[in-house]
Parts: sequence; structure tokens; C-alpha cells
Amino acid sequence: MRTLRLGVGFALALGFTAAVAAQSVSPVADAARRADATALKALLKQGADVSAPLADGMTALHWAAERGDAAMTEMLLYAGANTSAITRLGQYTSLHLAAKTGSALVVKALLKAGANAKTAAGSGATALHLAAAAGSTDAVTALIDAGADVNARENESGQTPLIFASSAGQVDAMKVLIKRGADVKIATKVIDLQKQSAIDRQGATLRRQILAAAVPRGQQPTA
Repeated sequence: MRTLRLGVGFALALGFTAAVAAQSVSPVADAARRADATALKALLKQGADVSAPLADGMTALHWAAERGDAAMTEMLLYAGANTSAITRLGQYTSLHLAAKTGSALVVKALLKAGANAKTAAGSGATALHLAAAAGSTDAVTALIDAGADVNARENESGQTPLIFASSAGQVDAMKVLIKRGADVKIATKVIDLQKQSAIDRQGATLRRQILAAAVPRGQQPTA
């Protein structure tokens, strides 16, 4: 069985996110980053730009989605948050981050607001890949119902959502994907697993270093 190989991209992207968060020019995104719903609501009432990003491209909606915060997501969507905004590193939408956390409620809210289920991140992975790896059958179902390609392949080794689910040991997600048309015969490209493992470790180390240097203790976002 092939091992899931998207970790380093997310590690670097989230590490970069933390590193530049302090350079915020968006009070709304910064309030969402801090999970300060009170400040966020006040800013929106004052007419602050709901979709203004931090220096790394993370918007308030990205932060709410990353935490699986359905209430904050609904507040931001009601205020007109842009579901198509992407991060500068990795090109992740809020839907990608919600799918990665396995938050079906946030995934469904974003889709209802017009988020594109077919959009791929810079790695070629779609929200369906990430929801499959997270094992959220509700999110997987919602994404497929919204038009996600059940056999989409990411760029590095051609992994499909089914392979992501299999690599993560998500049996229930695998069953849903197969029932909805996933091709069990698709194989990944051959990759050097030893080399890739070294890259993954390097990425994880870099992210920890960035977090330690850029974000006050106790305020680091969870991966």
C-alpha cells in the first residue's frame, strides 16, 4: 500500500502561515486567526473587509475552516466572504482546509455558499482527497454530490481520493468512494519512498522552527 504523501506541503504551508501572520494587514483575518469571535463580529459591523488576507493569503474564512468552526464560518459567509481565495503557498482554499479537518458542517456550508468542489490545490489534491484522508464520510459525500471528481489525481504520484483514504486507513471513506464510482484499479506512480520520507521530515522540522520563531507560545495553530 502506498503511503500518503501530502504532509510536507501542508507542513510548509501552515508553517509559512504562522510565520507571516504577525505581518497582518487584515484585522478581520487576524481576529479569526485568534479565534476572537467578539472582535470579529465588531469588525464586520464596522464594515471591515471580510475577505482581506494576511500576508500569506490566509483569510478569516481560511482560519475558521482550518479549525472546523462552523459558527464563525457561517458568520463570515453571511458577511460575503470569498470562498475562492487561496493561500500564497500551496494555493489552498478554505474548502481544502475544512476538508482536511474532516469538518462536514463547514464543508457543506462552503459548498452551499458557492465553493468549487473541483478546485485543486497547488499539489493537485482536491478537497475530496483531503476529506477522504480525514475519513469524513459526510464531507466526502457532500463533495461528490457537489461535483468533485472521485478519480482526480494529485500531481506528485497520481494518487486518487481512494488511495488517500486507503493510505490513511479510512475504511468507511473507502467504501463511500467505491460506491460512488472510484476506480480501484488506478495505481500510483513509482516514487522513492526513502527520499520522500526525508523530505517530509525536513518539512516538519522547518515548520516547527518557523512556528517557534514567529508565533507567541500558546498561539500556534494546530496542524
